[in-house]
Formats: sequence, C-alpha cells, structure tokens
Amino acid sequence: MPDTQICGLCGREYVPLEESHILPAFVYRWLKESSTTGFLRFGREMNRRTQDGVKGYFLCEGCEDRFQKFETPFATKIFLPFVQNNSFATDYDEYFRKFAASVVWRALAYGKQKYGLKNFRSRHQGALASALETWKEYLLGTRNDIAGHEVHLVPFCGVADHTMEDVPSNINRYLMRTTEMDVVVSDENAFTYVKLGPLILVGLIVFPDRSEWINTEVLESGHFGPDGFHAPGMLLHYIFSRCKRLGELEGSLSSKQLKTIEGSYEKNTVRFENSNTREAVILDIILKERRK
Repeated sequence: MPDTQICGLCGREYVPLEESHILPAFVYRWLKESSTTGFLRFGREMNRRTQDGVKGYFLCEGCEDRFQKFETPFATKIFLPFVQNNSFATDYDEYFRKFAASVVWRALAYGKQKYGLKNFRSRHQGALASALETWKEYLLGTRNDIAGHEVHLVPFCGVADHTMEDVPSNINRYLMRTTEMDVVVSDENAFTYVKLGPLILVGLIVFPDRSEWINTEVLESGHFGPDGFHAPGMLLHYIFSRCKRLGELEGSLSSKQLKTIEGSYEKNTVRFENSNTREAVILDIILKERRK
C-alpha cells in the first residue's frame, strides 16, 4: 500500500486505507449471488477464480463517499429491480445521470492513468481531454451539464430471436452475465464502453453522427425501460466482437479449471437450477435451435 496517493477525481493528496472498486461493487455482488458457483472469472485470468472485481488506488475517501450517494439509489431503484424483472420500468431523477457519468469517467480516467490510452489518434486528443474535464467538473458539482459528452444507456434482457446474420452463439451469456470496461477508438468516433451485467453505458468522447442514438441518452430526469430504444449499428458490431473474445477466453480454460467448474455444478445443483447463468445458457440454446 503506497504512503500517499493523488485522488483521480478531486486531485488532493491522501493516505489510502484500501483500494477502490473501479466499477461499482454492487454489480460484482449480484454476479456472484446469481452465478452457479459463487465465484467470478475475468479476461486473461480466466483460469483463476476470484470473488471481486478490478480495484486500484484511485479515489480518496471523500470521493468514494461522493460516488456512493449516486450508486446506492441506482442499485436499489434501477439495477436490482431490472435484473430481477427485465420488463421493469421507472422514472428517475439526477442520481441516474450522476451515476452514469461517474462510471464512464472512472473507466476513461483509470484507463488513461494505467494504460495511457495509446490507441487514441492525435485528432481525438482534444476530445479526450474535454470529456475527462466535463465529466469531472459535473461530478464535482462545478458544472450542471455534460453537454457534448452525453452518456447513453442500452439495456439488454436477453435475445430470444433475431433476423440478423452471424450472431454469436454465446450472445446471451455475454449480454446477461459479463462486466467489462473499454475505451473504443476509430477514425471518426471515440467512446467509453462500460458493461454492468445486462446494462451497457456508453460515454461519448467524440461522436459526430448521433442520429442513431434514439431514447438512450441519460438525462437529468427521465424514464428507464427496456423498450423503444435504438443504438448505432457499430455498437452491435462491437458487442459481437466482445462475444467472440469471450468465447476465446472461455476456450482457454484449463482441464483442471473445467473439472473445478463441473464439480461446483454437481455440488450446487439447486443453485445452478435457479441461477441467472443457467437462464443465459438456455436462451443461447433456444436461440440456436430457432435459427436452425
């Protein structure tokens, strides 16, 4: 543990007592509770079981408390009701946008601090700085809007049928059960991508054509629900690429870990029968049969 650290949000020097969750802890708790084994596996470390998500010395205690004020109402009023009932809909107020901005800012600021974001083209450097500063000022309360760098929410509750080509065979397992964050950059666009189970938050860094984002923007107050939205096709193609990556990582599981997983299923048959993991697997099987 370092002696002192600079807070990623407020910039003050502080003595860290423990590492911060980069993505909200309540998402990892839900993943464990709704899984078949009670453990988590992530990314390149798929062969190692864990009980928590990504952490780092990133925020001071005051900023952790600041974020908690947004996370608690989002978890209790939006996330948990939705994962329990995928037709859930409700109105929301400013806590939602504060939470959404905190998540996309964390993913971008942490990525810049840890990895340098070297994939950014020089043409997007100004937009990157603008997005970080806009979200930071909004979270600190020194500005009232996030104009130019809005956040969009895309909720998924599973795919039962479709008319598209080349849909990955693990689409439901990815949409319903994964958590990840990324910063996506192309010649024209750049955005922060954060997946919290079935909810995807996209923070726009630079995105010239926003006409395909329909009923997805997180506003100061608005309505949350799983219907009536439309997102750009490039987001779907990106999701498909992440499904493929998940399949590759699952394919890297060692025979030892596969036996460990199988043993966990056998020991926890009741848990498996009632798990969200099983539901996602069944949806993928049904989808495959319908496409045949």
